Amino acid sequence: MLDFNQSFASAQLKQIDSRTLNIEFVDGELSRDRPCFLSDEKNQEYVILSADLLQQILQNMKQAQEERFAISLEKDIANLMPLDFDDVLSVAKSKLQELNLDIAQVDTQHLAKTIKQEYPNLFFNFDDYFRRNND
Repeated sequence: MLDFNQSFASAQLKQIDSRTLNIEFVDGELSRDRPCFLSDEKNQEYVILSADLLQQILQNMKQAQEERFAISLEKDIANLMPLDFDDVLSVAKSKLQELNLDIAQVDTQHLAKTIKQEYPNLFFNFDDYFRRNND
């Protein structure tokens, strides 16, 4: 994992000709485990990452997206007052597998409402509750 407490390499990027660049390190050296920050003669900034480090960053981003999605789905299900939260969550997971969508494409609130419409017996029904108590 990328440790922001460690120092990063920095370097100056100089254009030799149209096809050649020279990298002159100011601090540190090129490493597989840390990014290297470059700046060119026009003060444009660049970053060099190893393929392993880039893969690690992308994996962490994917995991964070999945966690955010799960929290959002759980919140939207809970807001609809399920009788058994785990049953509704299981139906939601089945629907997601059935639809085979990227989670970025899924509106969790819409998914939860669709499940409530298709499986109303999984949710608390105020009308039935009040009818039973008034009879």
